[in-house]
Amino acid sequence: MPSKPKSAPSSRTDTTRSGSQVYAPRDVANVFAALSHATRSAPISNADIESATGVQGRTIRQIISDHSGLDHPVVCKVGTSGFFLPESYEDCEPTFRSSQRAIASAQTRLDREKTWASKYLERRQFALFDEENEDVEVDDDV
Repeated sequence: MPSKPKSAPSSRTDTTRSGSQVYAPRDVANVFAALSHATRSAPISNADIESATGVQGRTIRQIISDHSGLDHPVVCKVGTSGFFLPESYEDCEPTFRSSQRAIASAQTRLDREKTWASKYLERRQFALFDEENEDVEVDDDV
């Protein structure tokens, strides 16, 4: 079995892999308080947010995903350096492009998997409104 590269974080040190999707309102407040002074030139890392708040990495990402641009300011990313609160729309554009690429990639994967499944897997039930099932009678009196 190949050994992992020396730069790979262990499960103990990789803060982005710990945490959950369940969090308390105080966790949201603490994460956004930690982000409040982060700028594009001085972003805050996931590890630094965890150190400041006690909220674990996955939970931090879930909080940002759930609340960014909804009931809190938009949170942007600087590559893998960390997060920041933008000062202008242009600060957000790299984050928007990254999100668009992720959406396009997910859509490509979904289309590919649906094509494969429809080609190689048998349906157990027919679709209710397929063109192939037009002979299904509908009782209009119901």
